[in-house]
Amino acid sequence: MSELQFKLLRIIAIPAALLFVADWLSLSSRLQLSRATETTVTATEGRFKGQGVLYLRAPELGEIRVPCSNAEPLCTGAHPLHNESLRVWLQSPGLLHDRWIVGAEQNGQMVVTPESQTSAYRVAKIMWSLGVLASVLVAFVLWYFAPFEEPTIEA
Repeated sequence: MSELQFKLLRIIAIPAALLFVADWLSLSSRLQLSRATETTVTATEGRFKGQGVLYLRAPELGEIRVPCSNAEPLCTGAHPLHNESLRVWLQSPGLLHDRWIVGAEQNGQMVVTPESQTSAYRVAKIMWSLGVLASVLVAFVLWYFAPFEEPTIEA
């Protein structure tokens, strides 16, 4: 990396780390139906960039792509979803995060509950926390130990 690239990285690292910290501080502590948006959707399982996803289509929201990690009980069901009608509750836990399916009802029966999503959400929060910690650590190293100098070659 050139000296200019290091300087730019140093300038960008602190605001980016602060953005991640602010987002982490604003995360919902848990998924709740009271904070979720209720809608009726048509759900289909699919793949996007090698990851399993649910495509949810609702007239008022358009098409929404929810990773299977955020809707695990629906993706690991007995049969794959293909144009199934569901009533779902969607929640965005933070500004920089994907939507989560907090609850889902199929044929009058709850197939996803906030309790069934608790362990997956807890793991996701731990991973987000590790990512925030890593970004703050990188920002600190770039800020405290900079300016880095390119090695000089002696003739």
